[in-house]
Amino acid sequence: MLEISSEKLPICSSIFEFEINQKLVDQFQKAFRMPSSRVPPTLGVRALTCMFELLNQLEVDWMKLLHVQQDFEYLGSLNLPCQVRAQAILERYRKRASSHWLNFTTNIHEASSDDLLLRSHSTILISEQGSAE
Repeated sequence: MLEISSEKLPICSSIFEFEINQKLVDQFQKAFRMPSSRVPPTLGVRALTCMFELLNQLEVDWMKLLHVQQDFEYLGSLNLPCQVRAQAILERYRKRASSHWLNFTTNIHEASSDDLLLRSHSTILISEQGSAE
């Protein structure tokens, strides 16, 4: 994995635009066996594509992944269908001993109004040595 100097932070991904529609909601509900008509709380995972763009630029070896923690903060209501834009920001990077700690925020905005609908916080821990077997 490439190291990052604090002067280069924050690092922003490109903007990922997609539609949240009933078909996407149905797919999540089927995968999580949720018969509800509500939007699944995990739907924000769809926008994490931008975070993976940054991780791939940093040449992360996925065999060295030790831990991931994520939370989602819902700030607005979704009216289906809804065109959204997402962007990930690598806000903090630390290297401690042989581990890389990365903190991301992903913001998801409604495309036409630019209202912030959802914010995701992710912490990823990558080992520098061997694989995490």
